[in-house]
Amino acid sequence: MSFRITPTAQHDLREILQYIAEHDGVDRALHVHEKFFEAFGLLGASPGAGRLRKDLTGATVRWWTVFKFVVIYDAERSPVEILRVLHGMRDLGALL
Repeated sequence: MSFRITPTAQHDLREILQYIAEHDGVDRALHVHEKFFEAFGLLGASPGAGRLRKDLTGATVRWWTVFKFVVIYDAERSPVEILRVLHGMRDLGALL
């Protein structure tokens, strides 16, 4: 159940949670935060759970969704490395 969050993913999370807190309230932001960390724990315990997107990222990078967001992580790192957390409606190909 171990995972590591890169500085870039930490920045992504801060921006997402700040936006949610400002627009939907702090309670909603805390709920989303909790769901992200539940997902990170799941991915740490079962690294192969996510989907491969070789068209957008390398072979070891997997994708997992939490609400409208995509968690992009490296399943072959130990511990699993959370690389990015992005809204699914963004141009993910351009960002990666």
